Amino acid sequence: MICEWIIYITGYYAYRRPAIGSWFFHNLIDVLKRNYQDEHLEEMLIDVKEILAHDAEWQTNEGYKQMPCTWSTLTKRFSLVP
Repeated sequence: MICEWIIYITGYYAYRRPAIGSWFFHNLIDVLKRNYQDEHLEEMLIDVKEILAHDAEWQTNEGYKQMPCTWSTLTKRFSLVP
């Protein structure tokens, strides 16, 4: 399986909070815990991007947001449960 997550690209920022760490990884872990039995990996990554893009909790005081870029070469759904 080849799957890559880019959280930080030159010229852009990866936001974090001291108490919880990276916005991306915090939400990724939450989504994985909630949905790993029912959704495949790419669906869960879309869920994380949706949370970061639309939930006001995940923006800076200046209104900036983080939008991770994900891509993969998967040709089939990859589930975390057999």
